[in-house]
This record gives sequence, structure tokens and C-alpha cells, in this order.
Amino acid sequence: MRAVVEAAVVTKRAADIETAADEGNLTALQEYLAKDIDVNTRTARGNTTALTFASFRGRTATVEILLEAGADVEAKDYDGLTALIIASQNGHTATAKLLLEKGEAVNEYGRTALMEASYESHVDIVKLLLEAGVEKETKDRRDGSTAFMLASGFGDHGTMTLLLDSGADKETRDASGGTALMNASFTGNPENLEFPFQLGAKIEDKDDFGTTALMAASQNGGFDAAEFLLEVGANKDVQDSDGKTPLIWASQQGHVNVVQLLLAAGADKEVKDNDGKTALDLASEFNGTALANFLRQSVNSLQLRPKNLTDNVVLEYPYFWDQGNELELLLPGPRGWICEGISRKF
Repeated sequence: MRAVVEAAVVTKRAADIETAADEGNLTALQEYLAKDIDVNTRTARGNTTALTFASFRGRTATVEILLEAGADVEAKDYDGLTALIIASQNGHTATAKLLLEKGEAVNEYGRTALMEASYESHVDIVKLLLEAGVEKETKDRRDGSTAFMLASGFGDHGTMTLLLDSGADKETRDASGGTALMNASFTGNPENLEFPFQLGAKIEDKDDFGTTALMAASQNGGFDAAEFLLEVGANKDVQDSDGKTPLIWASQQGHVNVVQLLLAAGADKEVKDNDGKTALDLASEFNGTALANFLRQSVNSLQLRPKNLTDNVVLEYPYFWDQGNELELLLPGPRGWICEGISRKF
């Protein structure tokens, strides 16, 4: 019974110091620390420490007090993240700078503070970390991504430029053989897509599965990315290791706007994959008759007109308005527009 009571007291003290750190209550925090409460005690709330919470909130003064009291800068939360990684994730430059003086950290997945800051486009923190000389080519243990690859897919032009100027390898590949250009294509970031291309990225490079940049954009419905890649000459009928083309992938995944784009560019809809299936076969199998009907038509004759968003309606996915023998196709178009297909009989 005594052990249970003592454990409850410890838990309560940990919760008190964590709350003070979370809220930035410096007076309460110093009072708790004066009572010899272990600054590294963890609570049941996420198995975290006071330092973790203060770093998440960007409370630099609180972090400084905790570090002076002996807080463990290498302590990890339930996701394996240290205080430095958390501060970098959330864009708290001053907090990250203070923690960086105590050393760089890598989480259990091999993700570093530089990777997280690059992923989130926190340019000031990326610059801070690079100036401190952190390792640039560390790879995520799960997929082999580096900071530059994460920036190409999810970050921005400024982050990519900083990394390259510091000597980051633009030719690096992830665990599946993917490139920065493929990353940008898959996430559909047209600005980041243009950057690696300007640096000499090869548009027809393939990963270990035979996927090209255009194929990645088509798989994920990246209209702008697919449009850019077609404009610079990407092979629209290239096949991966399963025999699938960009058109087959877009049809299978139900990305009607990309299907229309590829067909308008002259993609061959009769190509078969290794299982002998065409884009039409997979459209029927995975997305019902509506998309299949769309593929059967001469897409070039389907008139599309831009339509402003009204009534706060945002169309995120293709939508078919079925009215018997007539089918009206609504597509989520590029740059925030909706394209409305003219009703026609199939």
C-alpha cells in the first residue's frame, strides 16, 4: 500500500511540473524544482517529460530553466522524438538553438531535427542546423529519405536551396530507388518539381519498381505535376515492372482529371499490363461504370469550362452526376478551379 501511495505522489509531482512547463508558468516551475522534484520524471500522459512539453510549445525560458535543473536533452517521447526534434518540427527557432547547444539527436527511426525542419519548411531552423554542422545525408531507417528528399516532396524551394548550397546530395535515392523528382511528383508539388528538373534530374529515371516521375504523379492524382511533366516531354506510355502505364495507374486510382489530361496528350488506352488488363479494364474493376464510360468516349470532344467555386463548395475528388443516359462530370481542376463537364449522352 505504501508503494502505491508513493507512486501516486511521484505521478502527481510529475504532472505538476509538466503542467507548469506546458503553460510556461515559470514561478510554479521554480517552486516545484525547489522541492527536489525529479525534472526528468515522466507522466502517463504520453510518457513525456517537462522538457518535451516546453519544447513543443516553444517556451524557451522554460526550456532554459529545465536544462539548468538537469533535464535530459536526449529524453524521447512516445514517438521517439527528442526535445530538439520537436522544437524543429514546430518551427521554434530560439528553442531549437538553445537545445542544439546541448547536441544533435536522432530518433529511433533515424529522423533528425534537420529532416523534420526540412519536411515542415522551417527555413530558419534548417539554416540554424546547417550552420551548426549537423549531418545532411542521414537517412530515415524506414524509407531511406534524406532531408533533401523530404524537402523536395513536402518542403519548399527555399529549403531545398539551403540544403544544396550546404552540399546536400541532389542525386541521392531512397530505399526503393526513388529520387527527389519522384518525391515532388508523388506529392504533386509543381514548384518543387521544377527545381530538381532544372538541376538536371532525369525525367525518365525509374525506381526499383519501374516507377517514373509521371507515373508517381498519375498514381496520386497530381494534375499540376503530371501537366508539367508532359510539357517537358515525359513518356506518357512508359510501363513499370507490372506493365502499368501512367494512364493505367490514373484509371485504377480513379483520378479522372489526370486520365483526361493523359488522353488529351495522346496516351495509348489500349496498352495492357502484365495481367493483360487495360486502363478501361481497371477503371471498371476499381471505379465502376462511370469512369469506364468516360474512357470509352473521345475525351478530346468533351468540352470543359472553368467554374468558380460557389456556396463554399470545395470539390476534392471527381464527381459524377448520373441522370439516366446523361452523365455530367465534375473534376477538381488545377489551381483551385472546378472544371464542369458538359452533360452528354453515352
